[in-house]
Amino acid sequence: CSRQEAVQEAFKPGAAFWREHNYHDPSTGYFSYIMPAKPCGHRRDDDGGGKTARKSGREVKSLLEAVVACVRAHAVAWLPAVSEGDTCEWWAHCRCHASGHQMHFDSAFEGETTGGAQNPILSSVLYLSEGRVGGPTLVTNQRLKDTAMASKGYLTHPKANRLCMFQGDLLHGVLPGRGVVPNIKSARRVSLMFAFWPMMKGKAFEGATTGPARRLPLDRGARLWSSQLLRPLTKDEAEAAAQPEHSTAKPGRAEPISPIWWEVLKPETQAAKGPLPIAPYEVCFQGF
Repeated sequence: CSRQEAVQEAFKPGAAFWREHNYHDPSTGYFSYIMPAKPCGHRRDDDGGGKTARKSGREVKSLLEAVVACVRAHAVAWLPAVSEGDTCEWWAHCRCHASGHQMHFDSAFEGETTGGAQNPILSSVLYLSEGRVGGPTLVTNQRLKDTAMASKGYLTHPKANRLCMFQGDLLHGVLPGRGVVPNIKSARRVSLMFAFWPMMKGKAFEGATTGPARRLPLDRGARLWSSQLLRPLTKDEAEAAAQPEHSTAKPGRAEPISPIWWEVLKPETQAAKGPLPIAPYEVCFQGF
């Protein structure tokens, strides 16, 4: 099957990835994995003297590496600074239609780093489920050190194989899905996120516990999820991974939306006051 179908199979609602991470257990916290982000496909070329020279880069060998290489190629085309990043951090979510995600900043180790929160160069969302399940991703123009609340934002609606990209220091979240999903009670909004960093050392993989920025397990066969994602590429997949420039992706624009925040106690005076000053997180009602 294609890379897209293989990734969708590995992260479908009933997949081993969710079960082996106890994802749906309320006591399970945020967890992510890191891996090298440098471009794919080192190859040998004739150096003119009858010898072959290996070009810089890293050979793509697994399904997950091929997906990261593809996302990175699109990211570099949109934001060239991503080419300087050495590390890709990825994580995934599988949520019901009405479940959103609180507004937040992507940060290394959930903000627990020396010198304050550190943000990635770029963050991205790859949607794996059908568009009628779950709400859109909301990305705002608010940054961590701003003195005013976000004045505008952009909505990207889920659609299978759609990629949403934005600068990694922007406030963002997911709106709850509206209405009902007809005849599909078990349907879930499945998304795979990728953040590109200058460098991140991460922590060793621990099978019994989860956490942010874990290095991938070396014994991929010990777990079904890792055997699915780290399996060798098929011949067709390897040929596709070696030619990332041949893309059929169609660039699009997110839906602009404004305002983002509204002062509910005095809405009639907000327009006259202009941007709202930064408010404490706990007083911001986010709709769920």
